[in-house]
Amino acid sequence: MTPRVLIFGTGSIGGVYAYLLSRGIPESHIVVICRSNYDRVFADGITIQSTLWGNDLRVRPTVVRSVTEAAALSSDPFDYILVCSKALPTVPSTAEIIKPAVSPATTIVLIQNGELFIVHCVGPQSGCKPGNPSPKLPIVTYVQEYMQIYTVLHS
Repeated sequence: MTPRVLIFGTGSIGGVYAYLLSRGIPESHIVVICRSNYDRVFADGITIQSTLWGNDLRVRPTVVRSVTEAAALSSDPFDYILVCSKALPTVPSTAEIIKPAVSPATTIVLIQNGELFIVHCVGPQSGCKPGNPSPKLPIVTYVQEYMQIYTVLHS
């Protein structure tokens, strides 16, 4: 069975992971949440320019504006949620924002800049539990990249 993946935070890091995932699973099983870049990613997908992987690498995942919209796409739960947003204190918390897409079968993968969210989401007071705790997989990442509208330039 092909996993369903939700990417929360589709900037440079989320865009790179969308591309990398598309090498192993169909783009239709990758859902990305976009805010300011929604129109461009919806229309054109994501393009990667990379000194490591090559240039003009394209991925066209399913694009939505919110976690609620992503959760409403299918009654099947997401197998993985990749949290690729910045690790900043927010109100509501990132844990609360992603909660509509979390099921007992969902593994939450934290791929963020910073450590604050790991304590906030994985700690004993985590809002990421809709009844049963979901496995959490924190990852420390450093990717030298920046985003130009909908193109990720990776070096």
